[in-house]
Amino acid sequence: FPSVGTPEPDGLSYFEVVKLFQMLVSSGRKVVGADFVEFMPLENIKAYDFIASKLIYKFLSIVFSKSYEVDEERSR
Repeated sequence: FPSVGTPEPDGLSYFEVVKLFQMLVSSGRKVVGADFVEFMPLENIKAYDFIASKLIYKFLSIVFSKSYEVDEERSR
């Protein structure tokens, strides 16, 4: 992302971050919060805004789908 406060050369890709989210949630740890920081939108380029929003949405989807699975197992 060129739209971050401190760009990291050769940083994580979108798919690597999603895999990291999946590994975190499937490890059995309870996620109680998350911060998505250092995003600095560019005025004329909206692609980076979309990718950041998509990552946050994906993170929430992974966390809540796992929570739902755990609740379903407990109710059986």
